[in-house]
Amino acid sequence: MTAWTKKNGIEKLAKLGLKPATLDLEAAAAYLGLTPRVFKREVEAGRLPPPLNTGTRRQLWSLKALDRFLDSGQNAERDSQSVDPIMAAIDNATIN
Repeated sequence: MTAWTKKNGIEKLAKLGLKPATLDLEAAAAYLGLTPRVFKREVEAGRLPPPLNTGTRRQLWSLKALDRFLDSGQNAERDSQSVDPIMAAIDNATIN
């Protein structure tokens, strides 16, 4: 039996058709298609949901809160204000 790791734990949940309830910084950023640095900057600016209060120094984000953000359409505004002009041009070219 292999030892539990974050990666194989998530894979085991996926095989069962389940998602984790919380994500750490790297996973939450990846879930939204952002780098951890950009994700953290957006959280600090109040444009993304804050981490849960776990009573520890570890920061975890609720998957439900991230899904609500995606469903709210707020991410479309963030995408249109892309800090990367090359990616913004690509986005505009594929949309128009």
